[in-house]
Amino acid sequence: MDGRGRWYRSSWFKRDTVDDKLRLPIDFVRKCWGLDNAVAASMLWHRGKDKIGEIGLYILPGRGVKLDYNFKGEPVETLIRFAYSAQNLGGRRAWWVCPDCGRRCAVLYGGPRFLCRKCAGVDYYRTQQNADPLTAIDNKLGRLRRRLGVRDGNTRGGVPFKPVGMHWKTYSRLATEYVELQRRWDDIFRDQVGRLVGY
Repeated sequence: MDGRGRWYRSSWFKRDTVDDKLRLPIDFVRKCWGLDNAVAASMLWHRGKDKIGEIGLYILPGRGVKLDYNFKGEPVETLIRFAYSAQNLGGRRAWWVCPDCGRRCAVLYGGPRFLCRKCAGVDYYRTQQNADPLTAIDNKLGRLRRRLGVRDGNTRGGVPFKPVGMHWKTYSRLATEYVELQRRWDDIFRDQVGRLVGY
């Protein structure tokens, strides 16, 4: 606990990241083998020179992909369905349908089963970095600085000038958020320094 009643995850409690799992992107499958023809293929994953995973893929046109693999010595066979969405300029985009929650996703992550990121319980690496409140605020401030065009000399009293072409309502909302985040960053930094020096 950090003294304000909030819990931070310690390093031993962090979830796996997307880089720790076998990734199965639907775009890769579509480009290599297509989704409209019956195809039997295999897919390998390597980390450096070591093979870390292998699955058999059986594309069933209009239905999905049957995956055949071993997990910790146990054979697993499962069907992952396709879904399609219309694109603005014509055509359609293919998606996986997560076997657990049924939501559409572009990438499945392997383990005992191939699931969407949420059902597989994996985070992005950057999300885990953001467990530190100052890093999280820095990232938000960086996005706001780019959006507001903040550079040296174009602020007054810590408030950035309105960019040309931005609506006043949008500018007011972003500038208020920018000033509030700056204030929170200063408060947290002061609090952390105070704890370090024993205040």
